[in-house]
Amino acid sequence: MRIRAFFFTLLLALLLLPAGGTTVHTFACDYGDSLVVQYRDEGDACRVIGVHLGVNNVNHYSQRPSDEAQEIETPSGIHLDSTLDDLKAAYGYIPKPECGHSAPPVCGYFYNSADAVLAFYICPEHSPGIRSIWLHEKRT
Repeated sequence: MRIRAFFFTLLLALLLLPAGGTTVHTFACDYGDSLVVQYRDEGDACRVIGVHLGVNNVNHYSQRPSDEAQEIETPSGIHLDSTLDDLKAAYGYIPKPECGHSAPPVCGYFYNSADAVLAFYICPEHSPGIRSIWLHEKRT
């Protein structure tokens, strides 16, 4: 069973972040090669501001995410190893890819909202499936 509630909770936390301009500390918890959670300490609360699932570095394509990481999915059902066809079915369109200059290139597909960005990264030369998913707050 996929863990939809995890990404839904993180997305909700990001969308509810205040837009204030106060200075706060930012931290990252690295749970190994598969999951990194960034949060902001605002004194009375810590708020999730970013989640990275999977491996984005093309040099790490030989690594496999943990079984647990592969069970995490977005509320629309997208998970590691989902394809571009899956993205189109879930979101209705595929955004224009932004590809890096590495060889082979890793391409990012970015779905933007007013408060957050949900990004999917694929290296077509290695695999047709998504290798990493990033959800992060837009800073204004």
